[in-house]
Amino acid sequence: MNLSSSLTTLSLSYCELQEKLENNILCLPSIQTLDLKGNWNLEAWPGILTKLTYLDLSNNSFSGLLPSSLFNLPNLSTLDLGYNQLVGPVPSHVSGLNLIVLSLSSNFLNGTLPSWLFSMPSLKSLYLDGNQFVGEIGEFKYNSLKNLDLGYNKLHGSILRSVSRLVNLTTLSLSSNNLSIMLGPEMFSKLKNLVILDFSNNLVSFNNNATYALPNLRQLNLSSSNISEFPIFLRQTTNLQYLDLSNNQIYGQVPRWLGDVGMNSLYYVDLRDNWLQGPFPTLNFSSLHFIFFSNNNLTGEIPSLICDAIHLEVLDLSHNNLSGMIPKYWKTKVPCEDGQIRAAYHAQKIEEECPQTWWKKITVSMVHNAYSILQEDYQASRQDHHAHNSIPQEVWNLIWKVP
Repeated sequence: MNLSSSLTTLSLSYCELQEKLENNILCLPSIQTLDLKGNWNLEAWPGILTKLTYLDLSNNSFSGLLPSSLFNLPNLSTLDLGYNQLVGPVPSHVSGLNLIVLSLSSNFLNGTLPSWLFSMPSLKSLYLDGNQFVGEIGEFKYNSLKNLDLGYNKLHGSILRSVSRLVNLTTLSLSSNNLSIMLGPEMFSKLKNLVILDFSNNLVSFNNNATYALPNLRQLNLSSSNISEFPIFLRQTTNLQYLDLSNNQIYGQVPRWLGDVGMNSLYYVDLRDNWLQGPFPTLNFSSLHFIFFSNNNLTGEIPSLICDAIHLEVLDLSHNNLSGMIPKYWKTKVPCEDGQIRAAYHAQKIEEECPQTWWKKITVSMVHNAYSILQEDYQASRQDHHAHNSIPQEVWNLIWKVP
């Protein structure tokens, strides 16, 4: 391959390149932008390209230690080495590096986070998720960061106040570490630009007597974080789209104000595996696509307002103490041509007396979830002719086809 020595930009992403590249590609003297992502089997590192400003080698098969030469390129602003098989620590010292974007996601890197990661004045995006880093999060010297993802590592300790001063943050993910996180005005008073917040699988606590707001929040994930009540700051998140509070110890009734959260934007809500009690929560169902309320102690009937959920794709109410009838008017509210509803009503006391057309919306995945309870009821239904006939024959046919 003959390439001009004056070439400044080269993109060969997703070209199925194999193993080592030719030397004239690796040592282009004038190259500034080099994009080789997504070749999967690519193994050869580029040479020392001093004019590089953009280097993307993500989604390849690079292995071994991180080459220290890549961290000493004075003009480099974007370095993406994510989704490779790199091991070992990040270089402890760098020279003249002035990155804007650094991604080392999904490798096998380990050790502590070097201090220079927290002292680059121009750094806007730092992605170190999916590795094996240990130790504590360092003190950020500048507030330039917009995106910070340290999830899925082995970090411990508490979050330093320097994180709360990152006023430009839009994404903050610390998921699946061993961190102790205190939510409160001390952390959030200046983080008004946060759009995505993920503290799941850590130890989270908060003071619901304090007043603070995250007005731009769109996604909140606090699953498996040992919380025991609904965070009060949710009352101010009117544009929330994604809410996951699953697998916690939240006890009691769902507060009425939760229905105002994400009034016209909430499409995903997950409250499963808590200790919720009382009636079915009243939400703004019109925008919801996914509802997970399983493994709680909800009682009473499914409200007819759920018929407003015209976009519903998944509804899981299994393992509660609901009773009554499935709302009849779902058949006119929810389209069923593509079989999009995958509902689970396992272990309920819900009457099977539903419109025949409603059952056509139930895919095998729903039947699989309901399989065991219907199988248990089958013997009883043989003695109760009315009970057996209240469930359409096509449903019984599906049940016995479920593996």
